[in-house]
Amino acid sequence: MSFGNLKNNTPAALELILEKGCIIVDHEQGMKFALDIAKGMEYLHSLEQLIPRLYLKSTHIMIDEDLTARICMADYRFSFMNLSKIESPNWMAPEVLQKSPEEVDQRSADMWSYAMILWELVTREVPFGHLSPMEVGMKVALEGLRPSVPPGMSSQMTKLVSICWNNDPAKRPRFDQILPILNKMAQ
Repeated sequence: MSFGNLKNNTPAALELILEKGCIIVDHEQGMKFALDIAKGMEYLHSLEQLIPRLYLKSTHIMIDEDLTARICMADYRFSFMNLSKIESPNWMAPEVLQKSPEEVDQRSADMWSYAMILWELVTREVPFGHLSPMEVGMKVALEGLRPSVPPGMSSQMTKLVSICWNNDPAKRPRFDQILPILNKMAQ
């Protein structure tokens, strides 16, 4: 049995698991999810042709019955769809909100989004959940808004999140660079 909808046996989104508490996500399980997501993104970034406009956020992470986090491609926005509407700026890098898709380094933008998911795994909250999407987009893009680091976040996780959401996209690490760090943190 998966943790999603029992009627159609679909896996649950990470966001719902964190929000509803369907399962206990302790430090060990949170690190496993973080590693699973990073491995999936490392694979996607290794492809010769990147998948354009695949916005990483917790609702795109499905948790299987074996508690493996998987990136869900079912919600991918195809090029023929209306892409002018930004629905979830909570996980989007500032440059995604400021520039055209052609001007954005997708790998760096994905790393920003991953930092938001790490923050979400620690806090069990949606980033900027108290703000409207318009407020989030404006404040992230124009004012450099970041979620506050909670007191319970380890110094290692704080450092990792900080480098992953660096203001300068060129200074953000790649997924293959953070996998060894995550592996050490998971031990």
